[in-house]
Amino acid sequence: MNRPDRYMTLFLEESRDLLRQGEECLVAMERMPDLCRTAPLNRMWHSLKGMAAALGLEDLVVLAHAAEEGLPTPAMSPEQRHAALDGQAEAMQTAARLLAALQDGHPIPDLSVSARSPAPASRKDTAQAGNISPDIPAPPPAPPMPDTLRVPVRELDALLADVVGLEGFLAAGDGHTGAATRGEDRLPTARCLAGMRHRLARLRHLPFATIVPSLESLVLTGARRLGSRAHLQVHGAEHRLERGTLELLAESLPHLLRNALAHGIEPKALRRQAKKPERGLLRIRIEPRRGRVRVVVEDDGRGVDLDALRTAVGAENGEVAAMMMPDADLAPLLCRPGLSTARVTDVVAGRGIGLDAVRERLARAGGGLSIHRRAECGTRVILEIPATLAVTTCLVARIGHSHLGFPLPGIRGLEALPTGATGRGGPLERLLAGATSPPSAGHALELALRGQGDHSYNLQVDQIMGRLQAVVRPLPGLKAGSAILGTAVWKAALPVLILDPAILFLHLPRSWDGDHSDSAGGLSTGASPAAG
Repeated sequence: MNRPDRYMTLFLEESRDLLRQGEECLVAMERMPDLCRTAPLNRMWHSLKGMAAALGLEDLVVLAHAAEEGLPTPAMSPEQRHAALDGQAEAMQTAARLLAALQDGHPIPDLSVSARSPAPASRKDTAQAGNISPDIPAPPPAPPMPDTLRVPVRELDALLADVVGLEGFLAAGDGHTGAATRGEDRLPTARCLAGMRHRLARLRHLPFATIVPSLESLVLTGARRLGSRAHLQVHGAEHRLERGTLELLAESLPHLLRNALAHGIEPKALRRQAKKPERGLLRIRIEPRRGRVRVVVEDDGRGVDLDALRTAVGAENGEVAAMMMPDADLAPLLCRPGLSTARVTDVVAGRGIGLDAVRERLARAGGGLSIHRRAECGTRVILEIPATLAVTTCLVARIGHSHLGFPLPGIRGLEALPTGATGRGGPLERLLAGATSPPSAGHALELALRGQGDHSYNLQVDQIMGRLQAVVRPLPGLKAGSAILGTAVWKAALPVLILDPAILFLHLPRSWDGDHSDSAGGLSTGASPAAG
């Protein structure tokens, strides 16, 4: 297709805005289905269909038209209206996947099934006590962050004033010999630069409310398909978060909400027996702190099944006693890879990968996760995330003639090898080639890096250059899953390649005997790394 890039950029931006409006309308209809106000949804699909037709996106045109035909009507029964709303939610998720594929330049997914049947005729309430229906949809892709930002004019005026002020400081320094070299005369310039950096960083911030409609829709639709009712409350949605932090939350929170629906919120009959409101409550609380963001996710469901957890982990007496403590952090047990307390294995739960994936993603970003039983009922999950992911702090190491940067959260430690000692790791090129020959005498330092899960490995380096704070610039053309995060510049002269230790770990040949937390010194000779 030969379309000007500017038209596609405008289309993607406008389409995402339309889908956000549609999700807000869908949430309002889920809360009050009897009103059946479908005019906003109809306008949304009609606008999306017209823009897609102008760009020749036939699959999206067919999807939007089918969604228009499947809108709920006042003549429908309550069950039919609920089914129609499910179809609308599925159509929006499919449209979001298509937009994400267009944004990333990936092949357009097959929309034939969703486009022809966005609204099933009816759906029975099949969930029974202790059982989970497999009919909940797979989690939608994380809401894409906009590529263009709407900036208040006052912010641009303030930034322009800072630039003019900086020009004045620099001109005054050039006009007075030696004045710019004195620390007291450089102070106004430093303050001006700090102010500019702060204002530019603020321009990258978006309100948490940007992703709330998608989360609300997931909770309402998912709960009904599991035979329960639930709604989502968000406290602190007005807080503005840095774009990278918000993207991380958009990836992680759907896993936690689905986990709460599958394991926590009971079917309506069981909630009535427990004298709880029929409609379960999930709550998200945003608490910005100095340099960090704390996100609390709570539910009023049945809570963690400690008996099932003890059985799943084969807990010893000491672990059992620790689990029973009111403030015990259950994350080390619940986030074990492959562990699940689900009684059935379906698309919702049972494979033990959701919480582990969330913890892994948070750890790579320098964050953390803890899980606690609430004193009254339900579960509380606490996420701690850096307030900004735009500026990365790295340790820069020299390996031969190359300078590599490793984000600080991916580093466990640094060890200086005694003279003549053989380290546990090896040079990067040898590890990737599967070689395990003794290191050369020139290597005197080893970095201990974090792999995925509890794994770690050692990498030999020639020299530690220092710390680097930089905005990492992505390299074009990198495939998904690449260990290369991007590039930065060291002291305005040396290019630095920034690597992700956790992803790099996946490209190393691994065949440990025994504990997989050993270093890379146990790599087998001749193993070939994964392509990347």
